[in-house]
Order: sequence, then structure tokens, then C-alpha cells
Amino acid sequence: MTAGLTVHQRMLRPTTGTSIGETDFRVQTTQYIALAVLLFVAPFGLYNVIIGRTVFGTTLFALTVAMLAIAWRCRNAARVRLLPSLGMAVTLVSGTVLATVELRAIGWLWCYPAIMAIYCIVPERWANATNLLMLGASVPVLLQVTEPEFASRAIVTLLVTSLFSAILIRVISVQQLDLRRAVTTDFLTGCLNRVDLERMMEATALRARTTGEPASLLALDIDHFKRINDQLGHAAGDRVLRHVGEVLRDHRRAGEHVFRIGGEEFLWLMPATDEREACARADAIRTAVAAIGTLPGRTVTISIGGAILDDEDTGERWARRADEALYEAKGGGRDRFALAA
Repeated sequence: MTAGLTVHQRMLRPTTGTSIGETDFRVQTTQYIALAVLLFVAPFGLYNVIIGRTVFGTTLFALTVAMLAIAWRCRNAARVRLLPSLGMAVTLVSGTVLATVELRAIGWLWCYPAIMAIYCIVPERWANATNLLMLGASVPVLLQVTEPEFASRAIVTLLVTSLFSAILIRVISVQQLDLRRAVTTDFLTGCLNRVDLERMMEATALRARTTGEPASLLALDIDHFKRINDQLGHAAGDRVLRHVGEVLRDHRRAGEHVFRIGGEEFLWLMPATDEREACARADAIRTAVAAIGTLPGRTVTISIGGAILDDEDTGERWARRADEALYEAKGGGRDRFALAA
């Protein structure tokens, strides 16, 4: 095992940059938009109360409170929650329509920041629908309270603002997805790295205990990998890692995850897999790796240790049992599979 570290020890080592790309940017922008509403809309509501528009001003205060409450509820989420974000979007739509009714063309100007805010807090598909709703609700009002020439120009500029906002958010979303993949994927093998390992193991264990389904964990190690690097060079070692990674990914089923956790070590998380199936698949993977002919005149083999989730397992204990089984397989001559008791 590389550097003498076991699988469960590697799980406990701190990772760097795990927060990069991990949280949906909309969760963060929701907080800032709620703050902006507090700073700009609440004083505007107070001003309207002072000048005698009591109902309008009080409504703006109520909308501000609603925005702050929803943002507070979503503050610790890793992903944007659809219903709260839609609640914020509907609040913004209501505020802009109300402002247009009360203030005519001046109130309509609030539609522009509202559009941008909606794209920043609601998933794209729903943001498009919400903005169409706002257009459908506010355009008839605008046509009634302003001159047709102004109304037509306002509608066109609002559509252009919507288009530019949609393009901007699409670019940001794609870049965030690419960043997320870069952070969580091992560039050499194409397998996942350790960033999400513990979270996914806990989720798999929770689902298995909830549904009553089995779950298996395989710890895999390339045999004599240091010897390959020392004798043939690191380029050959990298080629072995890439080929082994390809085999593992090709044998992966839907819902399963393969991690490279360091050096020549891999961890395979197999939901809904019992002991019999885990044994059969481990042997199939060993055979497939040995058959790829990565190095001329040399057979590359792997050793595998497996552990079936039991009632006593935490994520660390589950990984440790798989790791101990891997040591048993390597101690028994390598190129074999051992299952933890």
C-alpha cells in the first residue's frame, strides 16, 4: 500500500479545496440578494409609508421579510432548494407587478433587477418560466399605465435583459460544472478522487439500512506497482493506472462509484450488491485487468479486499474492514480476492 497508509487512514486525511465548486452558486447569491432587498427595498417601503402610500409601503416590508426568511432557511444548503427559491422568485414578481400598478413607469424599472435576481436564485428552467410569468403579469399593466411607445421599448429592453441574463447564468453553470468535475475527478484515471468519498459512503450506508438492501465495498491495489515504477519508469506506471482505471469504469454499474484514493489504490462503492455478487464481480475485474496487456511481456494484476456493510459499520470501520481484507489477499499471494469476515 502506498506510503504505508491504509484506506481508512486516507479517508481521514484532510483534503484541500473540497469546497470549490461544491456548493451551487445560487445558494450564495440568494443570501446576497436578500441582503440587497433589505438595503434597498425596505427603505423604499419606508419612504412610501412616510409619503402616504401605506398599503404599498407595508407590502414592500412584508416582501422583504419573506425574502429574508427564505434566504435564512436556505443558508446551510449545498444545493438550491426548488420550493424556497421559487418562493423568492414569486415574491420578486409580486413586488414588481405591484410597483408597476402603484408607480406606473417608474415602478416598472424594478423589473430589470428582478429579472437578474431570479436567474441568480432559481434553476435555469424555472427561471425562464418565472420570467415569462413576470412578463405576462406586468406587460398588460404597463400597457395600461404608460404610453404605447414607451411600453413597446420597455418590453423589448426587458426581453433583451432576460436573454443576456440567461446567457450569463448558462455560462456560469457550465463553468461551475466543469470546476466541480475537475475538483472531484482524478485526472489520470478518470475515477473519482477522495473529495466525495466519505459523503457517498455515508449516503450509501444510510440508503442500505433504510431499504434493507445490501451494500459492498471493494478495496483494490495494483500488485508490485512500485516495482513497475522503479524498473520501467513512471510513464509505464501512469499507463498502468490509466488502463486499470478504464477497466474499473467500464465495469461500473449505474449508481456505483469508483475512487482513486492515492497511488495505486482504488475503492469501489457498490450499492445493492450482496456477498455472492461482490465476489463474482471482484473475480471478473481481476481477470479483466490481467487480460489487458498493458505492459509487453508483463502481466499486471490487482488484489482486492471486500467488505459487506453490517449493522456495526461506520464509514471508517467499513473502509478498515475492506482494507484488512485487501491485506489478506496480498498476504495470500496477490492477484486474488479476500472477503472480510
